[in-house]
Amino acid sequence: MTEGHVNSNVVVVSADDISEYLRFAQTLVRQVGKELLSRFRTDLVVDDKSAGHGFDPVTDVDKKVERLMRDAITRQYP
Repeated sequence: MTEGHVNSNVVVVSADDISEYLRFAQTLVRQVGKELLSRFRTDLVVDDKSAGHGFDPVTDVDKKVERLMRDAITRQYP
């Protein structure tokens, strides 16, 4: 992958880079989708991430999927 050219607030990305990003994103979505489907209609552990300001639910599956995505992105684009 080539580095994008930065000029002020504009980043120029080649068509090849865009294709690579798209392939990576599609692969990642398929992997994450498998995890999500494996947990569909199962019991979930739900936490409240609002720190006492209302209720903002996050499930164990949410956390796992986020971790999978972050890890994959970090490995691919360190």
